[in-house]
Amino acid sequence: MAVGHLVLALALPGTIYAAVFFTATGFGSQWAVFPTATSELFGLRNFGVLYNLVAIASPAGSIIYSTFMAGPIYDWQASKQGSSSCEGTVCFEITFFAMAAACILATALSIVLSARTRFLYAVTRHALR
Repeated sequence: MAVGHLVLALALPGTIYAAVFFTATGFGSQWAVFPTATSELFGLRNFGVLYNLVAIASPAGSIIYSTFMAGPIYDWQASKQGSSSCEGTVCFEITFFAMAAACILATALSIVLSARTRFLYAVTRHALR
């Protein structure tokens, strides 16, 4: 998903299809991984509640990022242009770079989580032999 946001930030002609592909693939992949990751990390007891807490993170993040980051940056860029509406790539460039950075941070944290839980899977595999 970070690649999609970076492509959108660059705003090069004809790259919207690549941006949509990478962003949609990343977004769709996370919804495929959420149920498995939730059950593997927390077990199946109270799975419904835990999965819904994980699932609500995406819309909550969308509201937080749009309200406290994208909107103010857009308004700031519009005021620099002396208008209430912004024109050009500068309107969302910073937002897309920030979103790409957030996606990269999330990926790094996922790698850390994977490394920290690796021993649990090794123990489970050994016990099943």
